[in-house]
Amino acid sequence: MAIDYVVWVARLVLAVVFGLSAWGKLADGPGTRKAVGEFGIPLAWIPAVAWALPAVEAVVAAALLPPWTAAGAALVAILLLGMFTGAVVRLLRQGKRPVCSCFGAASAAPIGRGTVARNIVLIVLAGVTAVATLAEPQVPGGLPVDHVVAMGVAAGFGAVLVSLWGELRALRRRLDEKGLPPGVVAPEFEVLKSAGARAGDRVAVSRARDALRRPRH
Repeated sequence: MAIDYVVWVARLVLAVVFGLSAWGKLADGPGTRKAVGEFGIPLAWIPAVAWALPAVEAVVAAALLPPWTAAGAALVAILLLGMFTGAVVRLLRQGKRPVCSCFGAASAAPIGRGTVARNIVLIVLAGVTAVATLAEPQVPGGLPVDHVVAMGVAAGFGAVLVSLWGELRALRRRLDEKGLPPGVVAPEFEVLKSAGARAGDRVAVSRARDALRRPRH
């Protein structure tokens, strides 16, 4: 029974990863097309690849859930991850580090050894998922329905939290690079003097002293 839970969790995790990747690419179309071009895709093929890649990832994410398509989807995942890892290694050997955009704007960072390491982990996970699914083809049929639903809902909430966290990182990155967008009200702040008092307080005290020193008529 324990192995059934492991198989279901592995499939859910892999489905979340590919689902987030597809959503991020579709949500950031310009960034996806730019990344596809920087990875060496011919100019004429860039629009088609930029749409086909997230579409295939979305299909893989959905196909990982039913037991009759999970093993095949895991094998397709291994193929996609292997091709991407090979492209990353080739670019790194050439001294190139284009922006990954693996998860859309949330991962707008240059590729590196960490990208390769992450893909290797995902390839191993996809391999384990394929083998385990073939060994336990009934999963999640043998699990209690409420457990299956609860784990699926937890995976969905996890995907939403990861997506929001990625968007927050992207927003912080843009603010660091360009500052506040036009039209946005800057947050309130107060300047402290070296003595620790607020600048406004120092001015008020100075004006009060001047008023007391003035002669009364």
